[in-house]
Amino acid sequence: MEIVTDNYGTVTAAISRADGSGTVTTTGQDGVVTYAATTNPDGSGGTASYNPDGSGTTTSYGADRSNTITGFNGDGSLARVETTGADGALNIANYGANNAIASTAVSYADGSGLTTTYYTGGAPQEQWFTNADGTGSHTTYGADGATGSFEVRNADGSGSTGGYYRNGTLMVEAMNDAVFEMRRAG
Repeated sequence: MEIVTDNYGTVTAAISRADGSGTVTTTGQDGVVTYAATTNPDGSGGTASYNPDGSGTTTSYGADRSNTITGFNGDGSLARVETTGADGALNIANYGANNAIASTAVSYADGSGLTTTYYTGGAPQEQWFTNADGTGSHTTYGADGATGSFEVRNADGSGSTGGYYRNGTLMVEAMNDAVFEMRRAG
């Protein structure tokens, strides 16, 4: 075990084991732990860091290079959770007041992904979807959950846009400069 104290009274203790595992802990002059890290023999482990206001970040990582980073506010509520899979997929969730989800984003190694923002009550507000080939869509939803609009992008640059009335009837759809009135399927 190695223990180091700096000029400010911060104490760092480190333990390294022959199997490659170890721990590091940093304690402030007030006795409060501000950082902790653990490494396992297989390369997995985790860290935690804390700020004076109570906010902080934890990270856990697997031997397969996957990891999860969680940020939290001083009151203990979630701020952000970011997970990266061994396959490179990234999932992010941002939180607002009362741990309510504010936005999510998923992206994959092939370039495809989905991003969603949410109203305070948790209903979707906007969604952006992108395929690996660059095609995709953008959809907005009214706070009532029934109205909204959409835009679709095709590989050849064409696309369509439109919007919905509260009763589900398609207002107007524009496809390649042509305008059609139609009823929403489903």
